[in-house]
Amino acid sequence: MFNSMKNYFQNYALHKTRDQLMSLSDRQLDDVGISRALLQQGVATWPWREDKSQDLSSQPKMNSREIDSAIRELSRMSDKDLRDIGIDRGTIRQSVISGRESSRAA
Repeated sequence: MFNSMKNYFQNYALHKTRDQLMSLSDRQLDDVGISRALLQQGVATWPWREDKSQDLSSQPKMNSREIDSAIRELSRMSDKDLRDIGIDRGTIRQSVISGRESSRAA
């Protein structure tokens, strides 16, 4: 009985989360590492992340103006929003310069 209730609530939470994530733009989903294609397939594909072993060195480099702009934008976000995208306030600069993957490894 307890397990069936637990499963029900977990399934309900996944459906609600999926509905909220579906309302985000493709860029926002990409920023948090969520695949829209997997989201569209439903809760069975949770956690909706594709295994992408990306080489960050192959990504285009940002110029100093873009780095400063990204740091300002992230600095204006709430601590909760930063946590949602996997960044701590103290690692904003490093996350912008090195990418999210380095901030997750810490």
